[in-house]
Amino acid sequence: MVHHKELLICGIIYFCGALYGYYNNVLPYTQLVSNHANRPMQTKTDHHPPAGANANNEMAALDTMGDATDAEDVTGEEITPLEVSGGIVPQKGGDQSLHELRIYRQERSKNFHSWFEGNSTDKLFKNADKNGPILDFVIAGFPKTGTTTLMANLGTLAPMDVGDICTPVHQTVYYSYMNWPKMHGEDKILRGSKCPAYLQVGASKDNWLVSYSDYLPKTKLIIGIRHPMKWFKSFWDMQLNNGGKETRSGDPYELTGRCDGSWGCRNSCPKRQLFCIQRARFHLALAQLGKTELSSEERKFLAPEDPDGGDHVGNDNVRNPVFLYEQSELNEDYVWEEMAAFLEIENITHNQYRGSHGHGNKKTDFCDDKYDNFRAQMMPYA
Repeated sequence: MVHHKELLICGIIYFCGALYGYYNNVLPYTQLVSNHANRPMQTKTDHHPPAGANANNEMAALDTMGDATDAEDVTGEEITPLEVSGGIVPQKGGDQSLHELRIYRQERSKNFHSWFEGNSTDKLFKNADKNGPILDFVIAGFPKTGTTTLMANLGTLAPMDVGDICTPVHQTVYYSYMNWPKMHGEDKILRGSKCPAYLQVGASKDNWLVSYSDYLPKTKLIIGIRHPMKWFKSFWDMQLNNGGKETRSGDPYELTGRCDGSWGCRNSCPKRQLFCIQRARFHLALAQLGKTELSSEERKFLAPEDPDGGDHVGNDNVRNPVFLYEQSELNEDYVWEEMAAFLEIENITHNQYRGSHGHGNKKTDFCDDKYDNFRAQMMPYA
């Protein structure tokens, strides 16, 4: 039987605990859990793929930044509202912030000329989007990984020109606000573009994503990858049907050479080739973004025997957040749900499929015995 004295002691302890919580702003556990559940995804997803999905291919949303310490950097987790003439940049989390962000996006075009230096629209200010995103996203790579399907579905939310628009960031902003809305819908709330060629292995001076990091670090990058062998087959068949010079001989073994640093190297391919097995080294181009430490141990796994691999992989320290998906996952609803959360919108309608198969129906069976050695050269990159 519990004595009155024991009840009194327990009551005093509970009262003291409650008093401590009040003065130290300690929320009840249930409220903490509720608040956490309402926070938008930041660095990784807690959403599990449907049964049967390949866990090794699970999409990852990498909303992480580089090590920049600039005061106008966007690396901080805590975001406070900033008053701007076109609306406000909201705090993250909850339906209210999505509503505020929508208002900002609707009004931001009024500030268009304030983003550029001087009286022209030739060059943006550095960190031009410090008061809020100007371009919401760029589909930055890789080609033949479902980027056309992405464009078709995101094009319902953003006025985008059909095809790849590979221009410097300053021009892309101009097109996104001055040209494309008139052609593809002025009522669409997002602004974005597509250029799968942005992401490639090479010197920083040739990497336009560095300009996005410098001028628009809040633009979010959407990047797709694909099994290298399936990627090559898709590229080969498309060029075969289009009469591309790389496929005229009918011999894919001609696309197994390496760049030696001499003139003619393009996309890590020799002789100005549009594609080759070297271009399937997605891991090198991703590593060059600088989202990992790029330690000496890590570089041992980055094609160390290749002239542009290993210790020669650059570090561009790209500050923009990255959403990474695998091409086959575009059939899954959860990928589009997580992409919507990444872009801070309610949902993305994803009932449109677009393919780039070329002007014909020719296909090559790379499982044929004569391509055994070709597959053997490609598989290490897989």
